[in-house]
Order: sequence, then C-alpha cells, then structure tokens
Amino acid sequence: MKKMISGILAASVILGASSLASAQETAKPASLPSSPLIDSSGGSISIQADQQQSTVSKQTYEPYGPKYSGEVNGRNRTGHFYLTYETGGSLVEAYLLEYNGSSWKQVDYIYVSVTDSSANASGSYYMKNGYSYKVKLTAPGNDAAVARIQNY
Repeated sequence: MKKMISGILAASVILGASSLASAQETAKPASLPSSPLIDSSGGSISIQADQQQSTVSKQTYEPYGPKYSGEVNGRNRTGHFYLTYETGGSLVEAYLLEYNGSSWKQVDYIYVSVTDSSANASGSYYMKNGYSYKVKLTAPGNDAAVARIQNY
C-alpha cells in the first residue's frame, strides 16, 4: 500500500511538472509568421501596405506637351485617378497608362473642359498585381492642371 501511495505521489509530481511546463510554454508570446497566413478555407490572407500615389502638375508658364506622374504598383484592387483644371481657357486631359512588363498602353481617359460645370474629374480602374500605372497629363499653352493617381 505504501508503494502504491508513493507511486501515485510520484505520478502527480511528474504531471504537475509537465502541467507547469505547458503553462509556461503557452505563456510565451507568439511570434508572427514570415509567410502568408492560411485561413481555414485553405486560401491565404495577404496584407498589402504599399498604398502609393503620385501627382503631376502643369503650370501656365510651361510649354504644351505631356507630363507624366510617377508609377504606382497594381494591387489587384480598384485604383483611382483625378484631374483638376486650375486656369486657362481650353481642355485638359489625363490618360491612365498601364505597363504590362513590355509596353505602356492607354487604358482609361478623363478630361475637363472650360465649358464643364466642374473643374474636376475622376476615374476608377482595376489595377492588376504585377502591372505598373501612371497618368499622362496634357494641357495647352496657358492652361494649368494637376493630375493624381493612387493604387487604393
């Protein structure tokens, strides 16, 4: 009987030690994974923090000719581009350009004319991952305008 009691006590000490070790293990802070998280349906969850935008402007004293914004990356989300007509007496235009890895292609277009009731225009476009986008701004001689592109 004495042997049985000491065996039970030894087992409880061992179990208590392993319970303490597992409690200490679960108390450690979890580290973040370096790869994408996998959700319960088997898909991956990716958080993209590369929201980008670029602005280009044409002032009244600058000669006529296209001006280009910087590039933004496509994110498999809808991006936006904007045009603001500032001064002048004609028509200003913004062309959305897409680069697929080999060439630039015009994919959308907005404009503002002096006859329009608003001095602003905007457009939305689905920007594909792996592609680059920029805006080409055109405004005649004495016209001034600003165009902006953003990938969010």
